This record gives sequence, C-alpha cells and structure tokens, in this order.
Amino acid sequence: MTLPDEQVADAARPGPLRAIYHVQAELEGPPRGLGLYLPGLVAHARIRINGHAVFDTLGDPARPLPRSADRIQLLRLPVEFLRSGSNDIEIEAIGQRYLSLSPIWIDELGALQRRYDERLLGAVIGPAIVATVMGCMALSVLLLWLRRPSQTLQGYFGAGALLWALHSAWTVLPYPLLTGVHLPVWWTTLYVAFVVLLVIFCIRLAGWRWRRFEQTLWALALSAPVGLYAAAEAGRLADAAEAWRLACIASVCVGVAAVSMYAWRRRDAASALLVASGAVSLAFGVRDWEVAHLGSDNNPVFLTPYAAVLFIALVAWMLIDGFVKATEALERANGELEERVARKSEALRGALEEMRTARDIALDADRAKSRFLAAASHDLRQPVHAIGMYLASIARAGLPPAAAETLSRIGASLGALGAMFDALLDISRMDAG
Repeated sequence: MTLPDEQVADAARPGPLRAIYHVQAELEGPPRGLGLYLPGLVAHARIRINGHAVFDTLGDPARPLPRSADRIQLLRLPVEFLRSGSNDIEIEAIGQRYLSLSPIWIDELGALQRRYDERLLGAVIGPAIVATVMGCMALSVLLLWLRRPSQTLQGYFGAGALLWALHSAWTVLPYPLLTGVHLPVWWTTLYVAFVVLLVIFCIRLAGWRWRRFEQTLWALALSAPVGLYAAAEAGRLADAAEAWRLACIASVCVGVAAVSMYAWRRRDAASALLVASGAVSLAFGVRDWEVAHLGSDNNPVFLTPYAAVLFIALVAWMLIDGFVKATEALERANGELEERVARKSEALRGALEEMRTARDIALDADRAKSRFLAAASHDLRQPVHAIGMYLASIARAGLPPAAAETLSRIGASLGALGAMFDALLDISRMDAG
C-alpha cells in the first residue's frame, strides 16, 4: 500500500492492532554509510533489514504510543546487514487502538540527518522554545494584572497566553500526562480554553460589549470536557473534538474582525501587531486543520504554536512602549516639579529679602525712636526742674495751710513725673547703646 498508512480500532476491528509492512530496496554498488529515516512512526515497532533487527520497541505494546521526538526515527543501517541489489525491509507495527506509519527514506546518512534535524526542530524543539518564552511572558502579564486587578484585559490576555503555552508544551512532551480517552478530551479542552480567553480579550479591547457572544464562548469552554466525554461514550470523540475546534476557529474570525476595526481606529504599531497576530493565528489554525485532515503527512509540523511569536513580539512592544511612556511622563513630571521648586525658591528668596529689608527698616526706626526718646527725655527734664524750683520758692513765701497742702501734692506729682522721665531717659540711653 501507499504510505503513510493509518489504522484505527473500531467495532469491526477492535484493538490491539498489528500490521507488517515489507519494502524492497534496490541498492546499487557497495552499500556504505546509509540510513533509514521515518518522520512519523506512531506505533511500537520492530524493524528488520534482511532479517536482522535494527530497531525494536515491542517490549511493552501496552504502553502509550511514541510522542514528540520519539515519533521521528533515524537509523543507521549496518553495512554487514545490507547487500547490493534487492534488500528486504520489514516493519512490524503494533498499537492498542491506533497506529500509523510514514513514508520511508533510505539515503546517505548525512542527507537524512539534515532531514531529521529539520523535522525535529520544526515539530518539537521550536514549539518547546516558543512555549517556554510565551509562558514566561504570560506570567509577567499576570503579575502585572495581580498588581492592578482593575486591568481585566491584562488578566484575559495573560491567562489565555499561559494556557496556550501549556497546550504547546503538552503537545511536545515525550510522555503523555494523561492516557486513554482523557488525553484527547483535556487536550481539546485546553485548546478551547485559551482560544476563548484570547477572543474575549480581542473583542473587549476593541470596545465591543457582546454579552451573549461572550456567554456563548464561556459555554463553549466550560461544556467541552462534559461534551467530549459524552461523545467518547458514544464512540464519536473524534467528531466532537473536531466540532469544538472548528467552533474555535470561527470565534477567532470574530476576534480578528474586532481587532481589525480597533486597529483601523488607532492606527499605531501595537494595534497593527495585534491584527497581524490574530490573522496569522487564524491562517495557521486553518492550515494545521487542513494538514491534519487532508494532508499526506502523519506527523506534520504544526504552525499554530509559532503564531505565539507574534504575540510575544506584541507583548514585548506593549511593555516596552508602556515603559517608555511611563519614563517620559516621569521625566516630564520631574521637570515640572523642578520648575515649580525653582519658582517657589525664587519667591522664597524674594520674601526673605523683603523681610530683611523690613527688619533693617524696623531696626533703624527703633534706633531713631531711642535717639528721639533720649533727646526728648533730656529736654523734657529741664521744665520739670524749673517747675520744682518755682514750687520751692512758692513754699518759702508762706501760704495758707490749704494752699500749702495743694502745693505739697503738686510737688509729689512733679517728683513722680521726674522719676518717670529719669527712667525713660535711662532706657532710651540703653537702647541707643
């Protein structure tokens, strides 16, 4: 038969499945430095060259099928097992409910090594690196959201990106986290969850408030495990998972339309990157669906994980742009603050100068007052002394008793007035130095 070949257990052919493939390889000349390359060996297998085993994983057929890098096999063909002319290659494949075998390449080992490296990089290493970077980026966004819970858009984007990273990492893990029917159910559920979160992020970013559409998306995500388990009981798990994935692709179309309108209004780098990320994600999703269902590769390189690179660039741009704008705003605020402080300092210096001037004027006035009082008190004492002498001369003239008493009181008052003038003169002299 033509490879790739795929066999699935069903009611007519229950598992375990077993198939033996024979390939005739015509080799010219002495066979040296040759290898056998299988880009998709999704089965436990034993490979024989002319009756000699060169690969054998049939020790425990009940364990899970190979995943990730274990599905890509490059074998060196020992020279002693090969011969010029016709060579028989026998591949015995076993799987509990599924097995698949890709086309087979026999060529120089160096040429096949390049094929192997390219497939390993594209199907396993590349998605693992992207998933790791995106997971770290998503955690950073979630930490920002936790610091500012009012920014719900950051929460949707961070959670969606983190689930996307986990989904990509799960896909390339060498060992499945779940087995049996649980693996496709929760793998599909995780896929639906991150798509729903990112689509809600897109429509909310665009300013759309489609409550019923969001409720439909949440129902799509929350009902996925229940619906898929029910479909598994009915023997229609593959069809149900397909329906959920197609519904997700349709919702992505709505999200791309929303961010496209948003970008048209904004017309900046961030919105353009967001539109590009959504459009590329949609295109890659459609391409991967077509490759998985209509392609001839049983272990293809899926491009959807690589769409995350644009989302990483988008978030990096947004974080850098936000940091630059915050720095510029801080610099402007610092400049305005320094200008205000300079103005206040100048006003304070002016006020201090006015206070010093007023103080000097007050001191000059005080000294002038003291000089005036000193001069005035001296001049005022002369008439007081004169009045005292007049009173003394009147007292010697012999006055009646009543007049003498009045004169005595006038003398006492004049003495008190003189004492006050003396005290005022002493104080004014002290103030004047």
